[in-house]
Amino acid sequence: MLYGIPMKPHAYERELHRLLRSNDRLMAILMAVREDAPPEAVVGGGVIRGAVWDRLHGYAGATPVPDVDVAFLDPHDLRPERDQSIEARLSDRLPGVPWDVKNQAAVRLWYERKFGVAVTPLELLEDAVGTWPETATCVAVRLLPNDELCVLAPLGLADLFEMILRRNSRRCHPELFRQRLRENRYKGDFCPQLPTPRRLLHPRNDDLTAHLQAGPGGSLTALTETGRFHLGRLHLNRPPLVAPRRRRADVQSRRGRLEAVEAEQLRSRERIAALERNLQRVFDPIEHLKEL
Repeated sequence: MLYGIPMKPHAYERELHRLLRSNDRLMAILMAVREDAPPEAVVGGGVIRGAVWDRLHGYAGATPVPDVDVAFLDPHDLRPERDQSIEARLSDRLPGVPWDVKNQAAVRLWYERKFGVAVTPLELLEDAVGTWPETATCVAVRLLPNDELCVLAPLGLADLFEMILRRNSRRCHPELFRQRLRENRYKGDFCPQLPTPRRLLHPRNDDLTAHLQAGPGGSLTALTETGRFHLGRLHLNRPPLVAPRRRRADVQSRRGRLEAVEAEQLRSRERIAALERNLQRVFDPIEHLKEL
């Protein structure tokens, strides 16, 4: 779906081509990579996602990205110095761009040390793109010598254009994905700088309870226009998300009932103790009289 209209897969690619061609900064980045990186190198990840989501939000300017990912695959030269050399050449050609060059064949050498999971060697660059953490960022682009655009999207383009945040289970384990969510690596980047109802809510800067309300069945209800946009754009009422919310609500409800029962038991014990004290005050004079 694009701008609310159902789309076929090839239509997404046509739209991506059109969007990239109209983005002077991205085209300059692609040209620099074509000139100074290995022939099969691609630009992908967050910079592509950012360009698409900026357009879908109607932003006039580009949302800043922490780095511009350049990927290639060469199993014959895994030295990090080579990546750094390519970054230096790219910086000379196009200064001010936060280049991040990675030989995807070398990822297996450091991935386990960094993330605790061993990965197998990859033979194709497209396979490497297909292992990136989120499905919406498993997209990369190369500018060919004839100025045609080559898109690598092994997981398709639907999640990118529908703005769905989905974990890529091929390599990104759940804890890493949750960590990236906590770090606000994508939703926070797409909160506009000017107030507008059609925007994503920022989990740190917005009071989510003012815009969204959770029902006992686990579904979310929008309370504001911004809440409706956020709810619909991120598909927050998908069954895989509703089910755990329903379980949490059920646990909270049971915990509330248990706490109410425990509080009533405490009050009952206090009443019994008070009655026992009153009875003792009645029996004490009687016992005293018996002793006389």
